[in-house]
Amino acid sequence: MGIFKDYFKIGKTAPPEEFLKTYKSKAKNTDYNNNASDMIAGALKAFGEGQPTNVQAILSHVQELESYNYSNMATRVLSQLPEKFGGKDKDLEMALAELPEKDRKDFLSKALYTAVNYRIGDDKFCELLLKAGADANYAVGGHAGIMLVVATCNQQSMNVIKLLHEHGASFDDALMTMHCQNRRNDDIERLKFFQQKLTGAAEQKPAGLASPDLQSDDVRVLLAEILEQMKEITKRLPPLPEDQQDAAQPKIKKPDVGKGYPKL
Repeated sequence: MGIFKDYFKIGKTAPPEEFLKTYKSKAKNTDYNNNASDMIAGALKAFGEGQPTNVQAILSHVQELESYNYSNMATRVLSQLPEKFGGKDKDLEMALAELPEKDRKDFLSKALYTAVNYRIGDDKFCELLLKAGADANYAVGGHAGIMLVVATCNQQSMNVIKLLHEHGASFDDALMTMHCQNRRNDDIERLKFFQQKLTGAAEQKPAGLASPDLQSDDVRVLLAEILEQMKEITKRLPPLPEDQQDAAQPKIKKPDVGKGYPKL
């Protein structure tokens, strides 16, 4: 009979060094729902009993550990923290105690993006991350407004959209990203609805582009003004010397009509 290990107990009681070593050896060979997840459950249980060290170890080594498992592990751990240290904000602060201060904002912003994209937690969890320092304008892959984009496309509630907007997320940036990524029209219209509902403003079109909302009379006036300006500019140009006037005219080569298709 083989040796049976209680991975829940290891997660709950093992020192952080042993916990991390065992997690790495198991998580790379097993599904998240088996031994590795039992260890995380044990670490969360210990956190609820006032022993946060293994949860802290998970979150401070998250880049290393997530290479053994799927990338939303840290966000799931944060969303499942038991209340123990005097409120959700203090529980979160305790869980991140071993994470360097310089890495906090990036860590929390990634956690917020993952929560919104994978629907982990609720609007209260998103609010907790934002208050702790997550950036609602965090750009993933250089895409501005991506938080609002994924929130809309993943059917997040109005409360989540409102939270992101109140913390600085731009509807116009999100709509531009949606157009650039060829997102579904239904999702684009849904985001426009949220923008109208929360701000009372319609989508702002980029400057310099003709707007389909202009009346036809306005368009004619605008074109007439442009034409007059072009005429004025042309008048101010110095005339070409006579020997260059012919050269300024494009030479059109006559087709060689004497040659047809080769005979078969």
